[in-house]
Amino acid sequence: GIGLALTERLHISESMIESKDFSTYLIPTALDICDSIHVEFIEKYSEEGPFGAKGLGEPAIIPVPAAIANAVSRALRVRVKRLPVDREWVIEVCRREPELA
Repeated sequence: GIGLALTERLHISESMIESKDFSTYLIPTALDICDSIHVEFIEKYSEEGPFGAKGLGEPAIIPVPAAIANAVSRALRVRVKRLPVDREWVIEVCRREPELA
């Protein structure tokens, strides 16, 4: 979710994907994320999933890009309408809005 919000950008040109490897499609690693994230697994059988299974990582990813975009919007007082909210975009907004810099 953090990668989708901040770094992951799919480059497409003439209907062809240009981001064909991880040198141009940046996904954060554990070294890029703060070490204060605490994860707990709660083992409980689910009647809805196959063999009692339930989603593990996917549900937690969904709200992350919106939360980060909202935080950046509040910090910059500019509505975020695109992802990723990368460094270049923030610098561009600060140049357009001198009182933010």
